Amino acid sequence: MIIKTKCLFLTLLTSILVAGCSAHPGSGIWVPVEGSESPYSRIEVLFEGRAELFVADREEHLFRCFWGGTTANTISMDCISADDATQKPLFTLQVAADGTGKLSEAGKNLGLFQRTEQRPTREE
Repeated sequence: MIIKTKCLFLTLLTSILVAGCSAHPGSGIWVPVEGSESPYSRIEVLFEGRAELFVADREEHLFRCFWGGTTANTISMDCISADDATQKPLFTLQVAADGTGKLSEAGKNLGLFQRTEQRPTREE
């Protein structure tokens, strides 16, 4: 009986730990939904707490960010501009039940995004 209880306890503990380590729904590479206007062409939300926002016709990121989950479906990105270190916007990406993500800054909607199947890669 004690062995069964220990096995059950270990099984429950393992499942809790695995669930706690799953990726936030905001992580991944996001592009604007067709028909959605946005100043940003791509958002890369990396698993290690970093994110980058890109604009069209520019290979390098415009903003580099640190992100953290604020709720189960929302992340907050504390960013700095690659062009002007005094620009430090705070963006929010909220993932809806249908899987789309709404990007906003100070309550202003900056576009509707969809996650791609593409995985972020880094050469660093």
